[in-house]
Amino acid sequence: LDMVFRMINGHDYKDTSVAPINYLNKGERSLGDYTIAWTDRFLDFAAEAETSSMIRHLTEKISKHGAVVKSAIPDSVNFQEVLQGWGVLFGSIIGQDMPLLMRWFSKLFFRKFKGSMGSGMRKGLNLSMKTYAKTLKRRDEAIRKFQSFFEEYDVLIAPVTLTPAIPHQKSGAPVEVDGVKRNYLDALSSSCAIFNLTGHPAVTLPIGQSSEGLPIGVQIIGPYWSDYELIKFAQKIDFLVQGYKPPIGFNAKVNRTNSKVPVSV
Repeated sequence: LDMVFRMINGHDYKDTSVAPINYLNKGERSLGDYTIAWTDRFLDFAAEAETSSMIRHLTEKISKHGAVVKSAIPDSVNFQEVLQGWGVLFGSIIGQDMPLLMRWFSKLFFRKFKGSMGSGMRKGLNLSMKTYAKTLKRRDEAIRKFQSFFEEYDVLIAPVTLTPAIPHQKSGAPVEVDGVKRNYLDALSSSCAIFNLTGHPAVTLPIGQSSEGLPIGVQIIGPYWSDYELIKFAQKIDFLVQGYKPPIGFNAKVNRTNSKVPVSV
């Protein structure tokens, strides 16, 4: 990531929308120099027990190296509103050039995606300028609140999804989280969609496996333009985690068309 980011970042005269950016660079620091927030949930969007336990275990190990570690999220952010905003903008992007009939069928298709994100996607397919402007305003409010949060914390450690990797299933089908069926987007996209909307940089890191041998990861989020700092922090805690291991029964070289081996991703 460090190598690729250094190759692709920066101003490009062929794309005038890319401005010269002074990425944050706080110099060389030890883990003891960091103030870290962590969470296993964004209000109603709580990670299942094994994912939560593994995140807690990671933060405890980091704190033993001198870092200030606290359980915290911006308490003024309305996460349901943020996720609906993501859905509105996503729906508007995919629906902007749709013929009327295709738009109607798409709205029917998106009915199976329940919750804030799904309702936002359906709204985005019929986006008005008023709704678009209102959504951008709410996005800016969320950005400001997170930026204020990152004045106190260097990074936020959070789940990537609410579950470990899941078996292949039909898109939109409910996903089981601690024995309770949650809607597809909430279980698999809620934690990431927040920062897809706000644009805050994030690095994902595999931290171990569930009791069934399935991968569990975290995302490390930082303030705007902290991409280098996030990569450096991920490098600093890499020795504390188990890293990625292929799930039991998974073989990337197997011809999956002919294989009867169950595959989880």
